[in-house]
Formats: sequence, C-alpha cells, structure tokens
Amino acid sequence: MTNPFLSCLRWSVCLLVLPLFLAGMCGCRNKGTGTIPVVNLAEPAGWTKSSMEPLPPEDFGFSVAYQHESGLTLTLYQYSRGKRSIPTSLQTLEIQAQMNYAKEAIREMEHKGYLEIVSEQNSQVVLGESSQQALWSRFRLTMEGQSVLSDIYVWSKDNQFLKIRCSGLRGDDADRLALDPLLTSLGRPVTKNHVP
Repeated sequence: MTNPFLSCLRWSVCLLVLPLFLAGMCGCRNKGTGTIPVVNLAEPAGWTKSSMEPLPPEDFGFSVAYQHESGLTLTLYQYSRGKRSIPTSLQTLEIQAQMNYAKEAIREMEHKGYLEIVSEQNSQVVLGESSQQALWSRFRLTMEGQSVLSDIYVWSKDNQFLKIRCSGLRGDDADRLALDPLLTSLGRPVTKNHVP
C-alpha cells in the first residue's frame, strides 16, 4: 500500500523540477546570456538611453540604444553567442571575426543597393578617456545622395563580446565632444552605482 503523503511529495517534486528540466532542454539556461551588463550603461548629459532589449536567443545578449540631442545615434550590443570563454586580445580570431561580421553587414547593404561605400578606415582605438582598447572601423557612405559616416567598435570583456554601431556622425570636433563621455563610460568597468 502506498503512502499518500509520499505520493503527494513525489508529485510536488516533479512539478517543481519538470519546468527546470524543460528549460534546460530548450537552451533556456543562463549559459552566458549576457543579461548582466559588463560595462557602465550610464546616460551622460545630452544622451537619452533606451531600455535593454534582448537579442535573438542564439546570441545570448542584449542591446541598448542611445540618442544624442545633436542627432548622433549609438547602439551597444553585448552578447556571448553561447561561448563560455571569450579572449580579450583584439588580435584573436574571435574578436576579429566579430568586426568582420559587422563590416560584412554594411557590405551586404551596399550589395542590395541601399548605400554605397565610399571609403573605409580601420584602426585600434581607446574608448574615450577610459583605458579600454577596441577595434574600430569607419565607413564613409552615400545614402540617398547624402554622405554619412558610420563607426563600428568591437572588443570583449568578462567573456562577453561588445560592439558599438554609431551613425549620424559629421567627422568634426562636435562628434568627439558628444561621443567621448559615452565611450568613456562604456569603456569602464561596471561599478555598484551603475548597475541598471
């Protein structure tokens, strides 16, 4: 004869454990999802920040959009693509590949006729006044007859890839004055006071 208390206990345990098991089977576990920012998501003067938006599940990350009163737009992407270990050296294939993916997206837009790439610059830069180095590419593009600049920054930190796309640039000192405080913040480690 079965004990009703033990039978009830078994069902309770099953009902509690089953959702956790299914979440694991569906890849819903926290496998480096990147939901906790590894950079300061501050909002310097003149900038407006959106909420964190999840990336597609296979990217394990989020994006945050920034809009400056001058018209500059910047989007930060933090993601791991499910990798548990991501090197920090900008010279590694993993980091170089992330920059190449971002550049390929622009080239694909040109291929589809949405824009024309006039020139491309590539370098390694420091983010604002921080000590964080990043790969950097600047594209001079023609879109609908207008010349525009588009910057891409890529680096990694705490086993997360970080990518910035910035548009609305004019290539002058006003851009630098607007961007430096935000790039500095994004290049610095998270502090307890800046966790969203």
